[in-house]
Amino acid sequence: MIVSIAHAIEECLRTSDIICRYGGDEFVALLPQLPASKAREAGERLRAAVENTTFNMDGKAISSTVCIGIATYPDEVSDVYDLLEKADESLYECKRSGRNNVTSYTDISPKATVEHANQNSKFEVQTGGSRKTDLRKE
Repeated sequence: MIVSIAHAIEECLRTSDIICRYGGDEFVALLPQLPASKAREAGERLRAAVENTTFNMDGKAISSTVCIGIATYPDEVSDVYDLLEKADESLYECKRSGRNNVTSYTDISPKATVEHANQNSKFEVQTGGSRKTDLRKE
């Protein structure tokens, strides 16, 4: 299952993007130079790709959904060290509000602004009952 989801995620990314397994069923994706205005679109593309991916388990076709938390630098965080933390907060808000969704830090933070819509974005995605995955693509 993890391998199938990883392949679906990889197919949604640009060659300049970076994806890594963060632990368990969590992935982190860094999407350098992705404008904040395109982050949700990229997250939705990733969400749909995972949702449409099936794999065989004991003769049964299984599919999965994801929760995706997004944070962008410098739009929503002041330094790169906060990027993972804010994407994580967004992910858990996404999980609280229902599965198979995308939540940006802008959605949950009254302080978050979208003034600098041309920098780096980070996604965290959590599969099924898993943790996070971070992904994006222009």
